[in-house]
Amino acid sequence: MMNQFPGEGAMHRQNRAIGGAGVGIGEREGSAGGKSWAWKVFSWLVLSIFVYIFLLFLIGDFADHSKLDNGKSVKALYLMSQTMTGVGYGDIVPKTERSKVLVSFLIFFVRWIWCYSGGVFFVFIGEGFLRRFRKVVNFFRVSEDRFRVVMAVAAPALCVGVGCIGFHFLGKKSWENAMYLSVVSVTTVGYGEVTVETAGARVFASIWMCLSTVIFLKCQTYLVVRIMSGFRRN
Repeated sequence: MMNQFPGEGAMHRQNRAIGGAGVGIGEREGSAGGKSWAWKVFSWLVLSIFVYIFLLFLIGDFADHSKLDNGKSVKALYLMSQTMTGVGYGDIVPKTERSKVLVSFLIFFVRWIWCYSGGVFFVFIGEGFLRRFRKVVNFFRVSEDRFRVVMAVAAPALCVGVGCIGFHFLGKKSWENAMYLSVVSVTTVGYGEVTVETAGARVFASIWMCLSTVIFLKCQTYLVVRIMSGFRRN
């Protein structure tokens, strides 16, 4: 049993924890496990749309300290991404008792389901990417296990790079502030002294935050699993 901890074994156990008991990434689409997997992938998008529509109807209960006139749809999208990812810049906050109760419910009960299903979504994409480029991996004689580690390190760095470019050009930030805002957003720290201040940047940030924070979380989890499995083996 100890020989199965590193590499493929660690990832397989993580996939089972994410996807549910007995559901592996490599299962066929026609199997019962494949259907369960597909539903979990689909549920992340459905839940995101549901929360967005819910906040869209109640957006008047939230105060926008940025004073930007982006329209209700952009504000609701921006608020949804901040609430679900846990970034919380503080530029849009609840101003009524009803909205405070709503946000408390979303954070305490709905957010963890959103993160769970989002993790399934990106593990599915990552495994598909790995299968598609398996020949490339074999060509360079890199083990699949080592390639997973490279992906887990490179993916968050790529997210930070994309965020930095987006905040620089769409948010009119300096390269230093754009990189800083990108890092504190991906890691869900979100101090709030540097925020998104244009309508275009808010739309970009809303989509980018939902993707990058989940990617960072899953890659971080995978690397921690590998490190802990190494300690157990030794």
